[in-house]
Amino acid sequence: MGRYPSDRSLDHLVSRLLDTSPEFARRWAEAKVAEHRASRKTVTNTPAGPITIDCDVLTAPGDLRIVVYTVAPGSDDEARLDLLRVTGLQSMAATSAV
Repeated sequence: MGRYPSDRSLDHLVSRLLDTSPEFARRWAEAKVAEHRASRKTVTNTPAGPITIDCDVLTAPGDLRIVVYTVAPGSDDEARLDLLRVTGLQSMAATSAV
């Protein structure tokens, strides 16, 4: 409801639950809508090359923030992130045998 206040179907569902479930009504009265912020960032200085990530910040009461970083499934960014998981911060430069 906080994100889609004009959604009639959602409003109808919440109204029905409020009418039929005292437990839902109690919890609904106590609930606070968390703030959601999103952004996209590109990390440029990685051994695997630049990686574009989506950053979602969920804010809950009491100054609690949950930050979630994701990449698009099947993208080059996902492949680069997977490579970093395996190699860590090791150098990706080619070495020559002596």
